Amino acid sequence: MSPNHRIAEAEAFVVRDSQGRKRSFFGMEGDEPVLKLYDPEGQARIVLRLTTDVSGGTLSADQEGAQVGLSLTAGSEGIALFGRDGKPHLIILGMPNGTSFHVYDSKGECKIRLDARELGSSLSLHDGGLKGLFEYRRKEGGSLVLLDETGKQVASLDSKQPGGSHRVAFPASV
Repeated sequence: MSPNHRIAEAEAFVVRDSQGRKRSFFGMEGDEPVLKLYDPEGQARIVLRLTTDVSGGTLSADQEGAQVGLSLTAGSEGIALFGRDGKPHLIILGMPNGTSFHVYDSKGECKIRLDARELGSSLSLHDGGLKGLFEYRRKEGGSLVLLDETGKQVASLDSKQPGGSHRVAFPASV
């Protein structure tokens, strides 16, 4: 077989079933390469798209639009789960100095963030703003901070103070 018979080139490829229904598509949509797999009713059930922005690409695995985003950028990688409404539910980011894990509510607002870093870790709780923060740093020890609805600190607990003591603080205005 000559080399010319081994390569097929086109702007798009469509595979149809025995009844002539489109079951897959591989081609370009704008500047983005796309692979789509269709169910027998013609709904795209799985869509893999390499995006032209810095996010890398997305994988949709639901006819109503729920998505899994996969990202590989300089210095980090990540996975994001999006609902049918396009709002995030979960994001996991890997970076050179650690990993960050974000959990969102049904409105797309971050409620829990966990950061695991080389020099320490933190857990923050959000409800219309930061409400609580636990942080551990290898050299400084751990601390727990509680905030009111305005974001003002109402209490703190520090585990490592000079001389090895612990400190609990309640601001005078509480």
